[in-house]
Amino acid sequence: MNSRQSLEFAIKLARSAAYVADRCEPIRPAAMNRLLRVFQRRTDRWHSALDREYATSAIAVLEEIFATEPLTRVWTALLAAIDDLSPQASHRPLAEHLLNGHVAVKRGALELLVDPVRVPPHEALSLDRLRRNADTWSDLLVGHLAIDYDVSEFAVDSIRARQVTSDHGPDGPLASHSAWRIVAASVRGSFRPSPGTIGPNAALNARIATAILACCRTAYPLDKAYQPLPRVAV
Repeated sequence: MNSRQSLEFAIKLARSAAYVADRCEPIRPAAMNRLLRVFQRRTDRWHSALDREYATSAIAVLEEIFATEPLTRVWTALLAAIDDLSPQASHRPLAEHLLNGHVAVKRGALELLVDPVRVPPHEALSLDRLRRNADTWSDLLVGHLAIDYDVSEFAVDSIRARQVTSDHGPDGPLASHSAWRIVAASVRGSFRPSPGTIGPNAALNARIATAILACCRTAYPLDKAYQPLPRVAV
């Protein structure tokens, strides 16, 4: 699963979030533990890569860190929403732990981004554009969940996430099928993975998506009124 596929998965997850949150039972500990392990493995690999990678390898790692952040934020916001709806659940602390891990890696990535020896300036500009786009997508998608759930803290900018929704009425800017198509087209048009690579952690990204689907399984099958979550491809 490359970085753009991760972004597209985040969009589909956000689109299905209300259906999943309303129907999902507390997630089984075994499923959650599998998810935590694979998230932690990817985080550890990122930390290690930021300490040693140069040139093209560093660029691929930075691209992956920035582009996979929307999925981390949407999923952790969804976990918190499930928590709010189910008195038996206790997912919010785990959600905060997962998000904090990604944010910590992102801080290291931003430090690397301004190192002209390891990241050429023209590449740094392109990566920073990706980061800003990913931040905007994160706030739009988490803001969509924040219409119904207390999850704005999982946005990059909680004020912006709330503003995005309040500016577009009670149903927010993503109330129509055409709006979701526009968001997906924007991702495909503005983000193109580096040529010749599927990403340094493509297999782990796919395992994370599979683990998320396993956690949501109690909410299925989705009916025709909601966008089904995609099959996961490496």
